[in-house]
Amino acid sequence: DAWVKRATFSSDGRHLVTVSNDGTTKPFGKNNGGTAKIYGMKNDGSWVKKAIICHKYSVNSADVSADGRYVLTASGDHTVKIHSKEHDGSWLESGIIYHNDLISSATFNADASRVMTTSYDGGAKIYGQEEGGTWEENSAYYATHADSVAFSANGNYLVTVSDDYTVRIYGHEDDGLLGLKTTIFHKNKVNSAAFSPDGSHVVTASNDGKAKIYGQNKDGSWEEKATIHHAGDVNSATFSADGRYVVTAGDDGKVKIYGRESDGSWKKKTTIYHNGRVYSATFSTDGRHIVTASKDKTSKIIGLTAEESWVEKATISHRGLVSSATFSGDCSHVLTTAADNGYHKAKITELRMNE
Repeated sequence: DAWVKRATFSSDGRHLVTVSNDGTTKPFGKNNGGTAKIYGMKNDGSWVKKAIICHKYSVNSADVSADGRYVLTASGDHTVKIHSKEHDGSWLESGIIYHNDLISSATFNADASRVMTTSYDGGAKIYGQEEGGTWEENSAYYATHADSVAFSANGNYLVTVSDDYTVRIYGHEDDGLLGLKTTIFHKNKVNSAAFSPDGSHVVTASNDGKAKIYGQNKDGSWEEKATIHHAGDVNSATFSADGRYVVTAGDDGKVKIYGRESDGSWKKKTTIYHNGRVYSATFSTDGRHIVTASKDKTSKIIGLTAEESWVEKATISHRGLVSSATFSGDCSHVLTTAADNGYHKAKITELRMNE
């Protein structure tokens, strides 16, 4: 019943979770309640609602564990809620994590054994699941007003985004605690920071018109490898599944694809154009396609050819701006969210290869 902020598939493509500030609870101050909805795919290919997760304030993030068994929501009501999939296919609340202020994000590590939260109460915290199923804080460090956090796939590193225009990379020390490895500086708000799948690189996206790629050297140090420039805010920057490519999306209507060369340098491969702001550009799990989401009411699918060039393959059209777009885990469907003629819709499009 209100703007859909994002929608995310589980890795097996059989569940998705949507996030909206359409809560039915009464207003608290200037904030209305928020909801996350979990949908599941039936054997006949249709989709059915499985659960609604309600918060008293807005839902700021939602994450699905890699094995598809857990959904994690973070809210301005100072709570993180963990829901688990039962044997009968239903979803039940299985844990709650509390903070003393707004929680901006919460995410699982690769095997869902740990949860990292970021909150305005002073920093980012790591929680581990105990034998009884409860989640307990097992280590912590503080990065003032950390807006988001991400684990590397192997769990050895994590990266935080802070409201002081910095990105910090942390790694485990010999004593098992987390230590600061490097700080990446921008001149305006940082919208995201993400690891490459092997954890050897980090890419950032900032409103200063830059996306920066940092790489880890053989001695363990981190240094800047490339800077991608846009004429306006860089709204997203992500790696392909094999770590060979980076795609950025900007307010200048451009999607830029960079590739890593054999000598470790990064080179621009192509630029795709929209007629308005591009909110995101995301790789498929096989790394051979990209889907974009733009203010120009379209989502473009870009494919990698046998000659290693990137070309436009298809366009998904809406009647309003497309706020997000993502592939299913098996790359057979694309999920787009948009405001169409006053309605807020999530559209699922099947992809079929040409004969």
